[in-house]
Amino acid sequence: MKKISRMISMMLATALLASAAAFPAYADTKTISSVKITLDFDLEVGDDLPDIEIDDNVRVSSGARYEIADADWSSSKNREVEIGETYALKVTLAVKDSDEYRFKGTYRSSNVSVSGGTFSSASRQDSGRELKLTLRTKPVKGEYESPEDAYWRDSGLGNARWSKVDGASRYDVTLYRGSSKVYELTSYDGTSFNFYPWMTKAGTYSFKVRAVPKTGDDYASKSSWTESDEIYIAQEDVSDGSGQVDPGSAGNSSTGQVGWIKENNRWWFRYPDGSFPKNSWQYISDQWYLFDKDGWMLTGWQQVNGQYFYLNEGGNMATGWLNWNNRWYYLNPVSDGNRGMMIKAGTRSTDISTVSAPTA
Repeated sequence: MKKISRMISMMLATALLASAAAFPAYADTKTISSVKITLDFDLEVGDDLPDIEIDDNVRVSSGARYEIADADWSSSKNREVEIGETYALKVTLAVKDSDEYRFKGTYRSSNVSVSGGTFSSASRQDSGRELKLTLRTKPVKGEYESPEDAYWRDSGLGNARWSKVDGASRYDVTLYRGSSKVYELTSYDGTSFNFYPWMTKAGTYSFKVRAVPKTGDDYASKSSWTESDEIYIAQEDVSDGSGQVDPGSAGNSSTGQVGWIKENNRWWFRYPDGSFPKNSWQYISDQWYLFDKDGWMLTGWQQVNGQYFYLNEGGNMATGWLNWNNRWYYLNPVSDGNRGMMIKAGTRSTDISTVSAPTA
C-alpha cells in the first residue's frame, strides 16, 4: 500500500508540474498602473475630420511600456467640424513586453492622463495585453460666422429678426436711430426682438447683430456685425415707451404659455393678457409668492420692508414654526396683513421674545 501511495503522489506531482508549465507565469508580470497619452489636432471649422496619424496626432512618450496599436474616430470621418464641438476617438494601446507587463483591470480619469483632450472610458483586452481607450478632443476653437441676414418684419413696427448662426446661441444686438445708439442687447438668447418700445422718437431706425459665445465659453470668438435695412418711424407712430422689458427679465420669453413658466432653472408666472407680476407678492392657487423686480419667483429668506419672510423651495410662503439651519423661527400664520412675517427666533418655546435676522 505504501508503494502504491508513493506512486500516486509522484503522479500527482508530475501532473501539477505539467499543468504549471502549460500556463504563463502571470505572477511574475508587472502592472501598468497609469497611462499617459497626447492628442494633437488642429481641427478647422467647416472641414471634415482628418485621418489620424499615429505618433503625430496621437502619441505616447518614448519611454512608455506601451505603444499605440490603432487609432480612429468613433464617428464618421465625413462629419463637418463645428465650433465648440468635441470629437470622440478610439485608441488601442498594446504593451511592448507582454511577458513582463500587463494593463490592469480598471482605469479611470485619475490614472489616465490625456494632454490635449479628455478621458471617457477604458477596457482591457487580450488578457491585459491591450487597452482600448475612448478619448475626446478639446472643444474646437474658431470665429462664429456672421448672421446671414438681419431685417425688419412686415408685421408690426420694430420687430427685428436675424438668421441663426450654426453653433451659436447668443447675440449682441444694437438699435440705432440714425447714427445714435438707442438700445443694446448683450448676450441675448434668441433670433428676434421687438424694439418698438424704445422707438420713442421719430426717425430712421436700423440695427446690427453679431454672434457671441456664452459666458465662460473660451473656444469661440465673436462674429463680425451684420447690419439691417432701415425703417422710418413717423411722429404719429412713435412708441410711448410702455413695454420696455429688460431681456434678462422673466417676461422676455417668446412662448405664449400661460401660468407658471420655467426658464434657465428659474420660474415666472404669466397671466392670460401677457402681463406678469414683478417686485410684488401674488396670491396664486391659494398660496403667496414673491417676485423680484424682473419677475422671477424668489425662494429662501427674503427681506421686505425690513421684515423677514421665508419662501419654500417651491416658492410658496412658509408659515408657523420653521426649523432652518438647526434654529427655530416662527412665521406669522394669521392672515392679518402680516402673514408669513418672522415674529420669533431662537429655540422652539413659548417664551421667545427676541427677534433677529436669520444667519447662515
